[in-house]
Amino acid sequence: QAQTKNTESYFRQKNNYVTFAANNFNRKDIIYGAANNGVLHAVDADTGEEIWGFVPPLIIPKLPRIINPTLNQASGGGSIPMFLLDGSPTIHDTYFKHPVTNKEGWYTLLMIPYGRAGAGFSTIDVTDPNKPLHLYSILNDSTSQKILRVDHQSTLFEYPYKTTRLNIKDFNQSVEASNNLGGSNTCNASGSTSCYLSKTWTIPNILDTSKPYTIFANGIDVTRTTATAYISGNLRIQFNKAYKFDASGNTKSDNISIVQVGDLASAGAEYDYRFLGETWGSPRVFRMPNTGAGDNDVLDDEYVAVLTGGFGNFSPSIGSNVFLVDWLTGKVKKEIKIEDKAYDNNSKNDIVNSIPSSPVLITADASQANFSGALLY
Repeated sequence: QAQTKNTESYFRQKNNYVTFAANNFNRKDIIYGAANNGVLHAVDADTGEEIWGFVPPLIIPKLPRIINPTLNQASGGGSIPMFLLDGSPTIHDTYFKHPVTNKEGWYTLLMIPYGRAGAGFSTIDVTDPNKPLHLYSILNDSTSQKILRVDHQSTLFEYPYKTTRLNIKDFNQSVEASNNLGGSNTCNASGSTSCYLSKTWTIPNILDTSKPYTIFANGIDVTRTTATAYISGNLRIQFNKAYKFDASGNTKSDNISIVQVGDLASAGAEYDYRFLGETWGSPRVFRMPNTGAGDNDVLDDEYVAVLTGGFGNFSPSIGSNVFLVDWLTGKVKKEIKIEDKAYDNNSKNDIVNSIPSSPVLITADASQANFSGALLY
């Protein structure tokens, strides 16, 4: 029985969840596990027999890449080890109008994040363990600069965006230092040696000056502490400390980069996963008030999956966030950005470019406290 009216158990009680649970009491126990061959395996927990395997539609294009005829042997073919599906699934019983059956009721939904296979996830209906139904798949393909989505009817949608990434080798001073190889390797700001060390750097301006961009130094967002100016087709950057590029490699160079992620095509505005990294964490599901703070009507709350931004794969600004995902459709309800900044004794924040861990949620069901939604850690 529900303890308070702001709990999910109360919502379940009001929507006859007890009947759904009773009808599925003898449902076969299934172990769901992802594998690096790109398959989500459903295994009978009693016999160990595989019932079926699901390859997410946005993972299928990667399968040919594991084939390598040069590894073939008389005993069989060879393949290249790759991460094709590497996430941990999450399951949640959900009350909604099913897009495939067009019937409202209780269903058991499973979300499988792709892990090191990519910045994406798929959600399927596993209410009947013998008849899984695909609901949606989403992938941030940063290489092709598109958000890809496949719906329950297997229709593919593409939402393009443009990303500009500049690194320390693109700066004018780095080019000069490389041209000076063979001469003096003294690190200074003269521009006549193969090692440049200074607070002032310039780079040809290929950015869209009407759009925001982010400046990173050794993985830390230094945009707000850096002065910039446009001079004769160049962007001049004045840092608050000196950074180095050593073309000879005799000493370690700093890592300076500029990232500008362009706008997403308007048709994909509800699926803005441009800053999603490899989805290493396992999502957590709860019911969130649909009108914000002060909404005490738990019966019209929305199912939301908390998905951490993942691993940024050394791409600044990617993965430094938390997504609230519409559990039923995959749409972004909210992106909570987490700033990359230098460690300090006050914030103790030294997270750079990724949040790969699984979130921890505390709801009123678990704590028996009087609040709606969830506390997220």
